[in-house]
Amino acid sequence: MIIQFFAVIVAGIVLFRKMLFQKAKNLENQVVLITGGAKGLGKEIAMQLAKYNCKIAIADLDMANAEKTCDELRTQGTLDVKAYKVDVSSLAEIEHLKTQITKDLGPVDIVINNAAIIMIRSVQEENPELLQKMIDVNVMSLVWTTRVFLQDLIDKKRGHIVSISSIGGLFGAPDLHVYSTSKFAVRGFMEALYTDLLRYDNDKFVKTTTVFPCFINTGNSIEEHTNNNYKLIKMWDVKSVAKRIVKAIRYDERIVTIPSIAYIFGYKIQIPTFIWRAFIKNMTKPKKN
Repeated sequence: MIIQFFAVIVAGIVLFRKMLFQKAKNLENQVVLITGGAKGLGKEIAMQLAKYNCKIAIADLDMANAEKTCDELRTQGTLDVKAYKVDVSSLAEIEHLKTQITKDLGPVDIVINNAAIIMIRSVQEENPELLQKMIDVNVMSLVWTTRVFLQDLIDKKRGHIVSISSIGGLFGAPDLHVYSTSKFAVRGFMEALYTDLLRYDNDKFVKTTTVFPCFINTGNSIEEHTNNNYKLIKMWDVKSVAKRIVKAIRYDERIVTIPSIAYIFGYKIQIPTFIWRAFIKNMTKPKKN
């Protein structure tokens, strides 16, 4: 435990020095693909990236909101922005998307795997088809985008792959069995991707970032679920989360947890069982019959 404690302290010092002395990379004119960018966190990430003069591709099934997001970006001065109707769980559609974006905006430099769906009922209660769809969207979409875009990033020796996991990808979340499963899978996939890039020295050019945010006030059913099932849990403002993600991209941070302390308990220290049991008992509410 003492070694782990000092390891965390050293990691914190290294990160502080990196943020203090490392120069943020220039994102101007880089082509960014954001899956699930029509609204919520994906939309806000697009808004924040627009400040750095990126070219932005919004991929979503919700074309009405995707077009609204593009209109807002154009109003703010981002002219190189386009919406694409895509089922991100389909490899064929991702392959076609690559062709379209390359034609319209140029080769993709940054892939942000944000698309996700969440079902808040337990595995016994939820529709099996919806559970399967959650796995397809939350996991297979980033598998397909990596398959389609990774080699181009390696060949041109520049690129960044960002995947949005969840605090539920660090700790199992009540009534979110399959959602937590999918977000743990995101963590595993991104760890393996980073390891493979490192193996061939491609990590010097192609960066990866995995983000583990806590509950975000995106206006969906997760807010009701949080109020019904947890005590003293802070809902994070979507704009502040998006700003943190863009900062991580600019400074090539590999792991981002929101709140930051979750990094220690999710990555560096194994929480003793008795402490975890007490935490769950005190921070969650039993379901009403």
